[in-house]
Amino acid sequence: MPLDNPNPTLPVLSPRQQAQKEAQDRITAARDQILVALSNLHPEEQLDAAQATLNTLRVLNERSIKKQQLEKLKAELGDA
Repeated sequence: MPLDNPNPTLPVLSPRQQAQKEAQDRITAARDQILVALSNLHPEEQLDAAQATLNTLRVLNERSIKKQQLEKLKAELGDA
């Protein structure tokens, strides 16, 4: 049994995989908080809040895509 894996039934994640898992966990928690907050609004406010949330998520997604493209380009340049 490896020392760095206290639970042998769970796979050992690489640092990148661990960071991705933590990011996904944060996204899931944020989504849950948004859903709770939206459910507490009046119906007419829900649409505005949902649209603002969608716009924010769209911007974050675009940034994430750009970051991934930059990392890929850096890796390709590093291999050259």
